[in-house]
Amino acid sequence: MSDSTISALAGDPERPENPKTVEITEYERWIALYDKFTASDGLAWRRKLRALRRHPFISVLLPVYNPDLNFLQSAIASVQNQIYQAWELCIVDDASTDPSVRPFLEKIAQSEARIRLGFRKTNGHIAACSNTALELAGGEWCALLDQDDVLTEDALAAIACEIEQNPEAGIIYSDEDKIDGDGRRSNPFFKSDWNPELFFGQNFINHLGVYHMRLLRETGGFR
Repeated sequence: MSDSTISALAGDPERPENPKTVEITEYERWIALYDKFTASDGLAWRRKLRALRRHPFISVLLPVYNPDLNFLQSAIASVQNQIYQAWELCIVDDASTDPSVRPFLEKIAQSEARIRLGFRKTNGHIAACSNTALELAGGEWCALLDQDDVLTEDALAAIACEIEQNPEAGIIYSDEDKIDGDGRRSNPFFKSDWNPELFFGQNFINHLGVYHMRLLRETGGFR
């Protein structure tokens, strides 16, 4: 992928004294051409989902500790906005010291019946917090979400279709990307089919990593 950029000038042409320069990368041009989610994409996914023989229930585990509430709200909204509807969101706060976190989470949970909420009394870090979220989960599959992550609208739909095509799978992973506070994407990680060498060289599975509940129970959760 080229690192070259194209400069676009934004602002009032009658007021050139305060121009705002926005760098449009080659990757952003690719996104605009090939990876913009449209209404027709949503219709196509809904047709695919109606054709599924079954709709596996997916528990999204979200451990939280002193989050940026704007980022956290975006993460939660990205789950609520999923095309695929057979999900629950298990949020556990890991004894945040920020007093605004608990009332924020409680208000969110009151507005969404599919949110299950837990509060740890002591800080146990991400593995322990994820295990507490796992205790709340009733799904057949578990998806891991960080407090500053955002899912694309079709993320869980794609997972459900993958489960249908590969019913014996235990772990499903996806491509991932970086996004800044303005919503600009950069530094994509387009992943191949299973590649043991790449797996040993870098974090190949997360994000998005989705695990069959049976495997998580057998291994005793996260460490």
